[in-house]
Amino acid sequence: MSFSDLFKPKWKHSDKDVRLSAITSLRDQKSLSEIAKADRDPTVRRAAFKKLSDHTLLAEIARMTEDPDVYNAAITKITDQVTLAEIVLASKCYSAREKALKKISNQVILAEIAKFAGAMEGDEFDIYAEATKRITDQALHAEILVVTKHSWVCGEAMDRITDQALLAEIVKIAIWVRVRLKALKRITDQSILAKLAAADDSNITDMRPLVIKRITDQNILAEIAKAGTYISARLEAIKKITNQSILADIARSDRDPRIREEAKKKIADQAVLGTNSKTGKN
Repeated sequence: MSFSDLFKPKWKHSDKDVRLSAITSLRDQKSLSEIAKADRDPTVRRAAFKKLSDHTLLAEIARMTEDPDVYNAAITKITDQVTLAEIVLASKCYSAREKALKKISNQVILAEIAKFAGAMEGDEFDIYAEATKRITDQALHAEILVVTKHSWVCGEAMDRITDQALLAEIVKIAIWVRVRLKALKRITDQSILAKLAAADDSNITDMRPLVIKRITDQNILAEIAKAGTYISARLEAIKKITNQSILADIARSDRDPRIREEAKKKIADQAVLGTNSKTGKN
């Protein structure tokens, strides 16, 4: 024992056995945390660690240490989902992050983790992809697609979305063009495609012709061609119309000469137009 030991708490004593003995009666969580992180003897560190129960302090140790025995023991004790998420996002050790992620079941928290993909340069993206795989709520997958900066995570989220309305929202607001295109390719609902084609949204302008190309319902195409707000959409719709009576009606009565002319081009038998077409005699 050194002279300075007289003025220290016993858990800071120079003798390992004295420190170990002191730990048995020590209850202060911050002191136990300090010992678990900094004591020079691994036996003393483990003894202090076993008495730790404060999740915040356990998480701090799990984030800071690269010792598998320590972070495994810490994460095993932690049940709080937010605390586990903090380890996933901030731990220095990949294995610790992986272990913490396996204990998270809260869908919203998994989505928040996935949204961080690409936010930190050089980060391990498969952690975020794994978080995405464990989400079952399609609305949360859609949220991930709107904000994430990593294509791998986007792909994992997109593969899990089948809801047609959600896919339409992704077409309108996702930041990546390739994500918007992939979402569009998965939309088969004709009424939703029609709403997309008519959407008064600057984000859909460049996608509108592609949306109309996916519409096969002749009545919906006719409605777009006759009453659509955008001339480019109306012209694109006419290109897809094969019903001759619909085309004839548009060619005879539409208010716009460009629309009438485009419809007329698609009519196989010009005689169906008669002589009252606004485009003139045939």
